[in-house]
Amino acid sequence: MQNGKQNLLNHLAVEKIVEHGSRGQYFRWVALGLGVVLFVLVLMAVSIVPYRGALEDGYKAALSGQSHLNTAKGLLEVKKLKEATQELKMAENSFGDSYDSLEIAKSAVALRFGYLRGQLNIAEKLALIGRDVSASLGEVTNLGAGILALTEKEHVSFLDLKPTTKASILGQVFAARESLEQVDSILSGAGTQLAEIKAAYPLYFFKPAIDALDQTLPALESGAGGLSAAVKLAPLFAGYPEQRNYLLLMENNRELRPGGGFIGTYGLLSLKNASIETFFTDDIYNLDKLSIGTLKVEPPAPIKKYLNQEFWYMRDSNWWPDFPASAVSAQKFFKQETAILATNNGLATNPRMNANNLNGVIAITPTVMEELLGVTGEITVGGVSFNKENFWAELEYEVEQAYYGKDIPKESRKDIVGAFGQVMIAKLSSLPLKEWPELFAALSRLTEEKQIMVYMNKPVDQQVITDLGLAGEIKSAPMDYILVADSNMAALKTDEVMKRTLNYSLNENDAGELIVAAIMNYENLGEGHTWKNTRYKNYSRIYVPLGSELQKVRVGREEIPLEQVDRYTEFGKMVWGAYIVIEPRQSQELAWTYKLPANIAKIIKDQGKYELLVQKQPGLPELGLNLNVSLGWRNLHEEKVMKADQLFQLTAK
Repeated sequence: MQNGKQNLLNHLAVEKIVEHGSRGQYFRWVALGLGVVLFVLVLMAVSIVPYRGALEDGYKAALSGQSHLNTAKGLLEVKKLKEATQELKMAENSFGDSYDSLEIAKSAVALRFGYLRGQLNIAEKLALIGRDVSASLGEVTNLGAGILALTEKEHVSFLDLKPTTKASILGQVFAARESLEQVDSILSGAGTQLAEIKAAYPLYFFKPAIDALDQTLPALESGAGGLSAAVKLAPLFAGYPEQRNYLLLMENNRELRPGGGFIGTYGLLSLKNASIETFFTDDIYNLDKLSIGTLKVEPPAPIKKYLNQEFWYMRDSNWWPDFPASAVSAQKFFKQETAILATNNGLATNPRMNANNLNGVIAITPTVMEELLGVTGEITVGGVSFNKENFWAELEYEVEQAYYGKDIPKESRKDIVGAFGQVMIAKLSSLPLKEWPELFAALSRLTEEKQIMVYMNKPVDQQVITDLGLAGEIKSAPMDYILVADSNMAALKTDEVMKRTLNYSLNENDAGELIVAAIMNYENLGEGHTWKNTRYKNYSRIYVPLGSELQKVRVGREEIPLEQVDRYTEFGKMVWGAYIVIEPRQSQELAWTYKLPANIAKIIKDQGKYELLVQKQPGLPELGLNLNVSLGWRNLHEEKVMKADQLFQLTAK
């Protein structure tokens, strides 16, 4: 018994010794680890000491760059472009010096690896962004300073400039194309670098610089992009370095057609060195009527049926909501009809009727003139005063009613359009250069809303137009898509009083199929039958994804047999067409129910994302939209008034 107790005590003593030994060993390892850490820290400190000067130089150079940038900003605000350019150059150099100094500091052992190296990389990237942004702004301000020096005075108008000065300005702009494209690229790259910096968890003291860049880079990219766009467009619309000739289409969007509006007036515009060589407009019927009996082109079936026209003429050539297609069609008719006109009237040598040297087509609606009047102020032509509020009503009255009492021949009733155009051009040319930003903003808005559309005959020029959003084309869409194109079929100018709303609903059924109900509601706000407004007779087409299956069509409460619905395949879309009439002070629905293709349903399921591109018809002032999408994992509800194309997105997250 005694021996057992002693053995137990001995065992416990051994355990205690082992326990104390383990603790002692643990503390020894901790002490050793701390020693190693202290040793490494000492080595790091020793390794950094020789590079302390480089780090300090990098910091001071960055502060200097920031100071020069702030000074340049103040100079730009008061439009001292030459001085701002100099400050931006100094900012560029300072940020470059900062980057070079940080590169030297990277040689320090302590800064070659790990967390400290990551933070040093962030500092370097910020220095690079500062350098590149300064250089990019310097390119832009240098161009602006050169042009401003040529204009001599800030309040001078383009009309006041000498031809040699205009040519010099255009030459500078033309020469700046490549450098401004580089500016776009640099600023875009700066945005990418900033995103990388934010993803790298920078230390708090980087936050002021990152926040400042976050606020300014988008604006800089937008501004540089706008300038780059203007530089690309300048040669096309200024006639530099060679003359440019355009077919003009005045499309009345109060008498809506698929390509923007009824072509009531056409014209020719020639430009050279930013000066107008030729500006001519005429009533479209004066051209079309001379082709009757000679030009026998089979029209699209709806034109033949609802307009009761046996043959097709230029006035109805813009039959597609894809403006490039309508522009090509308009040029074809113009060439055919002017050839007939020349043969019958000996006008083959008249340069204003030369259809063989066209560079492209420009289409505008009355909405454009209204907005431009908001910039120029009131214009008086032939004793009639036009302003932004009364333009269309006064012009329509002059060409449809007033010419009777003024003893103006019917074929000359639209001469006032050309006269107004001449005065408008003179007004715009006499605008002080300082008011041009307002003009450019209005033009940009009008192109986005497809009230101005352009087509170029050369593919390289057309690509520029497409890239800048001026083409008015039917766009491709990876997922869902819809466009409704209406055609006023002899309903006078009733689109003036029409209100449109698209109610778009998408639901997934039990079989996983995507079913769409697209209901167009038309409301005729006209008070009755007048010389301008009447019942609305509309041939409507709906463009949807290729492969969609039509299930049901309803006009009001009446379901239409599917075999009576027109069916097309155009521009990579499935197209259906139907006719609808809306009486004054009444509303009516045209409802389409269809199934989206299975491949779209699969893409949405695989990606967990849904996209719908809604395109507004060219020329249409606005479209009401009520959107309801239900996909099980998420719902999307939108109610808005669209003035331009809109992309809607929904993700599972």
